[in-house]
Amino acid sequence: MINKQFLYRFWLCLISTALMAVAWFQFQTFLFPRLSLSFTLLFSIGFGTLFWITTQPSFFRKYVGESTPETLGAIRIITCSVALIMVLVVDLEL
Repeated sequence: MINKQFLYRFWLCLISTALMAVAWFQFQTFLFPRLSLSFTLLFSIGFGTLFWITTQPSFFRKYVGESTPETLGAIRIITCSVALIMVLVVDLEL
């Protein structure tokens, strides 16, 4: 019997890949009308495969690991600093 988490991941990956394929096809035909549908299919299969692999619980245990509170704090400081610099430096004159 297939467990609930597997089915949830499967449908989440399938629906998000389909939505991404439609969005990518619209983007591609608007900017690059000469590209074929096969490029969109190849891109969608690659995205779906990557999404399926990275949503597995064992992926994070094996490759990412747990982070310490100090590491999370450093990431937050860097992210907020970059956001602050962007707000202060970017000229919003339209």
